[in-house]
Amino acid sequence: MKNYLFAALLGTSLLGMPMLVGCDSGKESTKKEVETTHSDGSTTVDKSKSTTDANGNTKTDTEHKTTP
Repeated sequence: MKNYLFAALLGTSLLGMPMLVGCDSGKESTKKEVETTHSDGSTTVDKSKSTTDANGNTKTDTEHKTTP
């Protein structure tokens, strides 16, 4: 009887674990950095980060820097 009780307890705990932990599927992030040097010696850096969540929403952050 103890073996059946132990097996039932172990089985329910393993089946309930994915519900407690969840998953982070669908969250994707990409980074891109482009550095350009011009003939006058100045440098331009373009940084872009794009993040897509599980719902399909996309958020894009861009940054543009110029160094003389």
